[in-house]
Amino acid sequence: MEKLDGKSMDIVSISVETDRPTVLITAYRPDEDKWSEDFRRRKDA
Repeated sequence: MEKLDGKSMDIVSISVETDRPTVLITAYRPDEDKWSEDFRRRKDA
């Protein structure tokens, strides 16, 4: 989990070859109300 503007952001990417650019798969800001403080587990609904 990365921080951007002081807010958490989940980023998933892949790098297949060292001489090629990294490919961004997805990036989003998780809803802090739905995740634990460390963003490892979803809170119960």
